[in-house]
Amino acid sequence: MKKLFVLILAPLFLMSCVDNSDEAQVERTAYKYLKAMGEYKIADAENYADDETRSITLQFFERKMMPYLDSAYLRSNTPAKITIGDVTIIDDTSALVTYHKSTPITEQDGELQMRKEDGKWKAHVVIKIPNIFYLDSDEMRTNAEKLDSLNGKELKLEVYNGPKPKQVSTDTLPSTK
Repeated sequence: MKKLFVLILAPLFLMSCVDNSDEAQVERTAYKYLKAMGEYKIADAENYADDETRSITLQFFERKMMPYLDSAYLRSNTPAKITIGDVTIIDDTSALVTYHKSTPITEQDGELQMRKEDGKWKAHVVIKIPNIFYLDSDEMRTNAEKLDSLNGKELKLEVYNGPKPKQVSTDTLPSTK
């Protein structure tokens, strides 16, 4: 009976020792997100990212970048060591984390925005994706086939006769001294 009592109370005691403050939650989540991304584990990073980051940034990396990265390079640039610096709670739903990432090839200092989503802190990293990447595979294949079909033929460029850009005088620009 004593053993059963200990087995029930021990996990409860350990859980009560865990720091569940917003700052601690932000730090743990930021670390897990940065560690997963630093080791090119996009699927793992999704667990620590907000909806917008998952649907834009992580999808872009997983579908448009990862298939083209050299696996030998990826192996040579892992593991990643993440050191969390300052954690600043900005308001009830946003925070900022500074970090240092060290891999066998690179050193990087950065900042990670965090957002509270559905009561949990999540990484918020939304990148601007060039329009060309919004094309689906069929559109990209069609465009590539059009370029291939030129077979060395010279492209005919038309002269642009639209309005010319304004000329800016360098003496009206602010001084950089």
